[in-house]
Amino acid sequence: AGWEGALYPFVFDIKSHHGIAREIHTAPPMHQTFQSGNVPHSGFSLCSFVPVMAGWHPQEVPAPYAHFNVDSDELMFFCNAFYGAREGVIEEGSFTFHPGATPHSPQGNAAQRSLAARGKVQARLAVMLDTYFESMRITTQGFAYRDPAYALSWSENVTRAQPAGEGWESPSA
Repeated sequence: AGWEGALYPFVFDIKSHHGIAREIHTAPPMHQTFQSGNVPHSGFSLCSFVPVMAGWHPQEVPAPYAHFNVDSDELMFFCNAFYGAREGVIEEGSFTFHPGATPHSPQGNAAQRSLAARGKVQARLAVMLDTYFESMRITTQGFAYRDPAYALSWSENVTRAQPAGEGWESPSA
């Protein structure tokens, strides 16, 4: 085996990442671990969401605010199911994908629930990949694992059942 080029493989243990806690909600760049390319004009950034104390200001809403990424796609991998904004929607090992200009926010009453987390350490563990002016595409294999009910998770009037059946078996099954 050999290696030629300027790119070098390495390992980064997310548990070694020290998050930044602030009095108010911090935007994703505060969690940035790596970037590549000419950000924000091209390339990508990788953010690590690790356990940190949620904002403690008396008027703080610790959940992320509703937003959309105009010129970037957002892919998140959830190492556990304790990411407050998506709690009850995601499980350990879940991915979410929000293509550029797709609005997304905490689902249901997650923003209201987050008020109880004010000033407490969050147990979240997730990795986010944002692209800049470069679109991601879902493969046929990846599409087979989609959650058809995910888009409905923002509706208060929909009871969301846990997915089951074809497409939900693990790749090793």
